[in-house]
Amino acid sequence: MNQNLRPQANLVRPILFLLILFFFSFGAYAQFTFGGEIRPRFEYRHGARQLPSIGDKANVHVSQRTRLNVDYKFEEKWQAHLSAQDVRIWGEQGDTGDASTFNLYEGWIQAVLSKKWKLKIGRQELSYDEGYLFNPRNWAQTGRAHDVGIIKFNDSTFKGHLLAGYSQNKANNFNTFYDQQDYYKNLQMLWLHKDFSAHWNASFKLINRGLQRPDSTVAYDQTIGGNIRFKQDKISFRALAYGQFGDGLAVKRKKAYLWSAELAYYLTKNLQISLRSDVVSGTNTEKSMNPLAQETNSFDVLYGFRHRYYGHLDYFYLNFTPGTGLEDFVLGLEYKLTSRLKTSVDIHSFYSQAVLASPTDIENSLGSHLGEELDFAFEYQAYKNVKVQGGYSQMFATSSMEVLTGSGSHEEVANWFWLHASFTLNQ
Repeated sequence: MNQNLRPQANLVRPILFLLILFFFSFGAYAQFTFGGEIRPRFEYRHGARQLPSIGDKANVHVSQRTRLNVDYKFEEKWQAHLSAQDVRIWGEQGDTGDASTFNLYEGWIQAVLSKKWKLKIGRQELSYDEGYLFNPRNWAQTGRAHDVGIIKFNDSTFKGHLLAGYSQNKANNFNTFYDQQDYYKNLQMLWLHKDFSAHWNASFKLINRGLQRPDSTVAYDQTIGGNIRFKQDKISFRALAYGQFGDGLAVKRKKAYLWSAELAYYLTKNLQISLRSDVVSGTNTEKSMNPLAQETNSFDVLYGFRHRYYGHLDYFYLNFTPGTGLEDFVLGLEYKLTSRLKTSVDIHSFYSQAVLASPTDIENSLGSHLGEELDFAFEYQAYKNVKVQGGYSQMFATSSMEVLTGSGSHEEVANWFWLHASFTLNQ
């Protein structure tokens, strides 16, 4: 686990104190609901997130997420939500250690301004549309939350959100340099959603993001595009397209794109087949290695799903960002065996979107085919508040994948097995 992501141990007592104070301050008038989750996960890794090298031994570990949620509602005027979280690997702390992973995962207040307008401020999850650009990333034990404010509009067929956030390391007296390279310094987004009928709807996003450069300047990029969806009886279809422009973080300009399309059809009442294509633009190897190049064509997938769309082994856009982009073609099958048990199989075929070449011989391009990935998963609803999930994945990589990632051997067996249970605490 990345130690830099851990809150300091001295945050535990203040957070607990605030929770207790919150309970007792409003105890006489409160409309409280309590909930939470305990989710242990077993993993066997020999090729998850990166290709194994010859002689690499498998890793086996158990991680656990524990959450405690408190919700408060005052009439129909405002509501608050607190979520405390602990994430750890079994055994990493030991019986004498004092390291802590306890933090405040969410803490927000939402006020009702009028019948159609609301204001939500604080640390909160963001989830929009299919989650390609913004999603809580619930698969990861740590999840993802943002410190933002949102003005919301909602009527019967139309929704609109105006979002803004500003990030800083601490309350300095001078200077506003922000050194979290994997996060934004400031963010603004306009999201619009329209239901045209019971079967058709569409949405639009305009995102402006500022990233801190090491030289203290800020690189601003803009992402614009939208989604369209259709669903009726046995068939469903959705498509999305986004362009990304503005400043590059390491170069002057960015011109990139993302598009995706998916068609799903129920062959029987319990069997669904789907076809999906995801294309994320990238930069040719020769161009990316040219010190005089002033433009990048690599699309940043921002803060959305990685695990769900780009393969369960997480080779792309989570542990590793391919500079040459990605083309992912997916055949999916989902079968519901019983009312409580369902299984799924996804077959991914990966390709480099831009021209891929060896860093030591950039004049000669390599094959664009990166390999296939097989993802099998199951989900069993044991009880109303107990869900068991598991799966097996294997990568069949090519030599181009080995060159692209820069490590491991494509001839080694790359696989992964996982099993977890989610125990939801009653609210």
